[in-house]
Amino acid sequence: MAAIEDFDSNIKLSNTIWLDEYYVRLNNKGNKNVSNPRHHGKDPIGDVVNNTVIIIVAIDDNDNILTIPAGTGKILSQETALRLLKDRTVEGSTIITDETQAYNKLVSKLKLKRIAYKSTDHSEETLLEQSNMNNLCSNIEGFFSTFHGVSTKYLNQYLALFRFSKKLSYTTEETRNKILAYFDKTIDSKVKYKFKDLADEKLPWE
Repeated sequence: MAAIEDFDSNIKLSNTIWLDEYYVRLNNKGNKNVSNPRHHGKDPIGDVVNNTVIIIVAIDDNDNILTIPAGTGKILSQETALRLLKDRTVEGSTIITDETQAYNKLVSKLKLKRIAYKSTDHSEETLLEQSNMNNLCSNIEGFFSTFHGVSTKYLNQYLALFRFSKKLSYTTEETRNKILAYFDKTIDSKVKYKFKDLADEKLPWE
């Protein structure tokens, strides 16, 4: 798994970049002495918000993908977005987002061009722009649904596996063979943990 995580660790998004946030329920499975939070009813402003993990999701027009856990809560802060994306985004690129303020500091720091669509805009052009990100988020949801609960502690590993599977789906058979050959050569050297050590891992944003 460490080999898969390292495989795209140096990728930078460029040209046109779609950005959004995806939310998953906090799951403490695998954390020692920490139980899963109790959820009372379906209040979207109460327990669900306080126990929700934010994932920054991005894809550029070269099909490079980022999926970065960004802490818990309802709103992604400008400081967090800047910290997590400034070294993974090429200066001067164009980002396409909704009207969130989360990326303001990133835009200023990297001199990005920004296209922000309004939630009330249902034009054909806007829906087409949104479809790229909506499809990606739907793919993540479908990927997570294949597991019996996604432990927040191992969220980076799940997301790395998702990105790897998407990368394979975008490539030709020749390129897929090259990617798989890379893992044949490197997988042994990339193993960092014994299984029993995983319980002591920190959460992805710590």
